[in-house]
Amino acid sequence: MKKTTLALGLAALLSTTAQAAVFESTLYTPSDMPATSLSQSIVGYYYAMDLANKTFAANNVDVQLKPARFKPVADYTSEAAVVPSKNIMADLLVFNTITTDTYYNVVIGNNSGNANGAANIAYSDDDLTNFINFTVMGVATQTLLAADSNVDNFVFTHEVGHTLGGQHDVSNIPVDALGLYTNAYAVPDCGNGESSLVAEDGAAIARASLPLISGASGCQVGSANNVAVMNHVIELEKNDKPLIGNQTLSVDVVENTNTQMFELTVTRTDTTNADTAKVYIAGTQDSTALTAISVSFDVGIATSSVASVPFDKIHPMFDASVSYASVYAVALTDTEVVPALTDLKDFNTVWVKKVEVDNGTSGGESSGGSGGSTSIFLIVMMGAIGLFRRK
Repeated sequence: MKKTTLALGLAALLSTTAQAAVFESTLYTPSDMPATSLSQSIVGYYYAMDLANKTFAANNVDVQLKPARFKPVADYTSEAAVVPSKNIMADLLVFNTITTDTYYNVVIGNNSGNANGAANIAYSDDDLTNFINFTVMGVATQTLLAADSNVDNFVFTHEVGHTLGGQHDVSNIPVDALGLYTNAYAVPDCGNGESSLVAEDGAAIARASLPLISGASGCQVGSANNVAVMNHVIELEKNDKPLIGNQTLSVDVVENTNTQMFELTVTRTDTTNADTAKVYIAGTQDSTALTAISVSFDVGIATSSVASVPFDKIHPMFDASVSYASVYAVALTDTEVVPALTDLKDFNTVWVKKVEVDNGTSGGESSGGSGGSTSIFLIVMMGAIGLFRRK
């Protein structure tokens, strides 16, 4: 089975409002990060960014985030906590130890106590000048693609909300705040029993749907209005960094039932030189991520060599994936990136989810794709239908 995809959620991104400002982002990872953790972090970063874009679009916040750069950094280790990591990265950028050509700069760390994220906060128009045309935020790897529920999946979105002027609650508003910043606070309850996105617990509760942002339709509580200040900050900052526009890779996936392999190829735009891309594959945190797979490009050729991944590596990851997420692939070169995730389940016809029968034992796999056994559940149901018809 063959399909070509630019990315999961690309249609949703294209449907955002025409005036949405684009901000590109660099992801910094510890240079000593284990290979499978790196795959998990890169895939999780794309997943979190997709959720952020959907959340902002749903709340009429006119911004679209795009990945652009990926950089390993030796100045902090994979064991470092979020807040110190974020501060280290901020110092490196401020003092030009490392340079950035993106507005957002995201650093990976570990959660420490209750700290799953950290970010620069815009308190006023004047305060925006302290960002020196970029902003820095840190997120815990453990929150980028949470394993057991959608708790913490919005930490990334929450931290972006801070960089756009959002405060936890009214007590965080500075006494000298002016204009829109006086109402730039979240609320503990939007009227649906859930706090708004930038509330202190706004990124750490299970949600039935995308979070609301104070001031948006469905979360208009008193004078609280994070949406207004976010759109104000976006308008002020949207031209601070020229766009790189390098979200130009695409991924082709073939489910080869003869070889029992998923075959992935990457297509690039710039064919001037020979090059290498890395393909990262990971699912939720309780499934096993794979070490990055390298594919190569010859001079003048747009399509890479094939990365072949056995079904017996991917199907267990499908088994472990939670209901709201899947198993994804991301491809990167030094100069080009994919715009968003590729969902490997979209190319599957062979694997089927195991079902549990009433006695609590694991049912067999139902038929599908190129073959498979009939499940116990299906046999029982067929028998029940036969009995019903004989009555």
